[in-house]
Amino acid sequence: MSATDYLILPPSAEAPTVRAALLAQGLHLVNTILGDAQRLSSEEVWASQDQLLAVNIVDDPLVDCQYLALRGDKRQALGHKLTSALGLITPQQGLAHAASATTGQAQIKAVYHLVVLFPEFDPEVMALLSSIATNHADDRVREATVDAMAYRAWPQCAPALGHIAESDHAIGVRQRAEQVLAFVTARAGQR
Repeated sequence: MSATDYLILPPSAEAPTVRAALLAQGLHLVNTILGDAQRLSSEEVWASQDQLLAVNIVDDPLVDCQYLALRGDKRQALGHKLTSALGLITPQQGLAHAASATTGQAQIKAVYHLVVLFPEFDPEVMALLSSIATNHADDRVREATVDAMAYRAWPQCAPALGHIAESDHAIGVRQRAEQVLAFVTARAGQR
């Protein structure tokens, strides 16, 4: 189980509101990490005075969203408070959104949210990603789902990626699945 919990900030969450919610929970800004050509995402690191609880506000263009990464023994209680205050997207909501998205753009956003919300392999998430990547009518959605599989690079993605690389009707999706499969396989060898 991960020692970090992830929650997605809704698009309506503005930085001053998020910062105020963290301040209200006794956290203070300890570091800012700006994105650049080597590191695409930017982060603000917030922590309690005793440094036993920390929250990173991450703006990650790879998955086109902002999210919170919570660490520390009291992270779940803090997550509940922040979810109430900010309307954060939880893992359970992420699963529901991915299963019920009705437009291609909403589906792409939902699969990216899933890979942020579930840092550790989850069979239900993998089954949903695999289903979307192999069955969705829109080539862009299938390819984006293949890209989402690369974000966490779970070794368990390899069979689905191999199937897509061999059998998807769109050459771009097949080629992307081959690339992601090679990446996932290489990462699995490094673990």
